[in-house]
Amino acid sequence: MTRISYVLMVLLTGGHQALKAQVTTSEVKVETTSNNYTGIGSTSPTATLSLKGLNNNRVLDGYNISDDLMFMINTLSGNPYISFYNATGVVELLKLSTVGSSFIKSSQVAIGSDSPTATLTLRGISNNRVLDGYQGGTSKLMFMINTSSGWPDFSLYNNLGTSVSVKLNSNGDSYFNGGNLGIGTTTPGYKLDVNGSLNANSLYNSGQLEWSDFVFNEDYDLPDLSLVEKYIEKNGHLPEIPSESEVIENGYNIGNMDAKLLQKIEELTLYVIAQNKRIKHLEDEVSNLRKK
Repeated sequence: MTRISYVLMVLLTGGHQALKAQVTTSEVKVETTSNNYTGIGSTSPTATLSLKGLNNNRVLDGYNISDDLMFMINTLSGNPYISFYNATGVVELLKLSTVGSSFIKSSQVAIGSDSPTATLTLRGISNNRVLDGYQGGTSKLMFMINTSSGWPDFSLYNNLGTSVSVKLNSNGDSYFNGGNLGIGTTTPGYKLDVNGSLNANSLYNSGQLEWSDFVFNEDYDLPDLSLVEKYIEKNGHLPEIPSESEVIENGYNIGNMDAKLLQKIEELTLYVIAQNKRIKHLEDEVSNLRKK
């Protein structure tokens, strides 16, 4: 037999009134205490409303007018979670779990907005950042999406969360300061490693590079052309210039190669100047002989 008891007490304390009500059945207990805490399934509520499942039952179910399950709060497994269902109460669309997996199956979800325009729409409020990502269990900022300046930017931080290693900015400067960057390759060996063609309107080498104007110094030892000829006959390429097989195997440094090619052009210029002087001298001798 179901046992039902009702208890109503009015306490007068210093001119203040407190109401205490208790409803008890064999299946449920409802308790309202003097501090206006109400408990369902508990006689010792700890908040304005305390819910306690009995015998591993779910804590709270919500149904529509057709008795289709719309949402539920469950502590059956000892790990609380909240679930929301579709219009027929068949498909679980949203689940928030403290330990297990949480998910949202809605077609579009918005945070900071009531008008989602994509699967996930994020909108910063009052110029706040849109999204921050922290290392698990720490306060180290790992990444950030920001629209506070009116121009979105995305930042990735170092492992300490103290400085930006990668920044993509739609209006200001973007940079990569986190090791090697590969395009068309997953194993970059250089600061920028491109496996493919590279197109640029201009290319600058602003690093320290020894240029080749030393060829024009008075103390420069210009190689004898006969020695250069013998070297070419033996090796099949100019001195100080890598061979075809070496370039195929190892590639070459563009800045250094430009300097070496300029060195050879300047040496060639000196050869031409010397040759021109010799030709002029011979022409003068021939002219003098003709005058005799």
